[in-house]
Amino acid sequence: MTVEVQYAISGGRVGRNEHMSILSRHHRLFESLLILSDAATAGAAFLLARQLRFSFPETLPFGEVSPSVETFWLSLLAMLIWPLLARLGGLYRSRRTEKNLNEAFQIIKTSVGALIALVTVAYFTRDHRYSRLTLLIWACLTPMMVFSGRVVLRFGLSRLRKMGLNLRHIIVVGDGEAAKHIIETIRGEPALGLNLIGHVGEAPAHPDVPFLGGFDDLERVADEHLPQQWILALRPEKMPMLASLVEVMQKTNADIRLIPDVIQYATLGRGVEDFSGFPCIDLQSTPQGGLNLLLKRSFDLIVGGFLTMVGAPLMGLLAATVKLTSRGPVLYAQERV
Repeated sequence: MTVEVQYAISGGRVGRNEHMSILSRHHRLFESLLILSDAATAGAAFLLARQLRFSFPETLPFGEVSPSVETFWLSLLAMLIWPLLARLGGLYRSRRTEKNLNEAFQIIKTSVGALIALVTVAYFTRDHRYSRLTLLIWACLTPMMVFSGRVVLRFGLSRLRKMGLNLRHIIVVGDGEAAKHIIETIRGEPALGLNLIGHVGEAPAHPDVPFLGGFDDLERVADEHLPQQWILALRPEKMPMLASLVEVMQKTNADIRLIPDVIQYATLGRGVEDFSGFPCIDLQSTPQGGLNLLLKRSFDLIVGGFLTMVGAPLMGLLAATVKLTSRGPVLYAQERV
């Protein structure tokens, strides 16, 4: 959880609350810049898609060029719709500890959803029927351009973090495999931008990580080290201590993240979601449903159809070659037992 904080200056130095407020403002500034960057990228991708669509009449013949006025309005819609869906999909929350592959998949889902939304809005609000191939090219260009921009940005941030800049200072509280895994991950990936102040638990978890004290020393540790984030990784038998530990952590106005030590029970499709205001941890889940299923099906049809059209001549050539150079049918069928 993140607690809203106010300015506090005492003793002639910057107080803890002001320190946290500055961090919060920095995060909001970075989020705003990312939203503006994605919106500009979506608009630029739309203009580029139109240029590509109508620049090769021999390869991609067309009857008439879509009006510039329609291009302008649809590019504005794209700049509004794409960041809105990205925000709803959680693309603007902190992703320091996530892999790029997860972000790339979410960007693709957002682009498919944005394509559907843009086509729907344009159908009901615009009189001119815009080039469908331009819209399809836009849906393919946008995720590549957005992801590339984010990779460049993350690379720059990782370089800064390796130099000791733009770091978040954290303390890991807990024992067991989850706590050890978190510590190893933080130590092994400096590009995450997480500075591990130390560890609180029953015993030292790593020989190279400062042991700050036991669970009873948590209040003293909080006052001495002023972390920006706590990571709680308690073994199941230690969960009764959770309420008292969180009560101490809340006084620091720092972020508090709970990572239950239940990885041994997790199998397929694990994740975390909101269940009527409560965090729900999925240890195993069935295939996607709801909006995710709609987006996945739409993505399969759009991308699959496009790749089928592109690859149809080659597949036809291969089929003819097989037929002419060998006996029997082109497609091989066999009954399996």
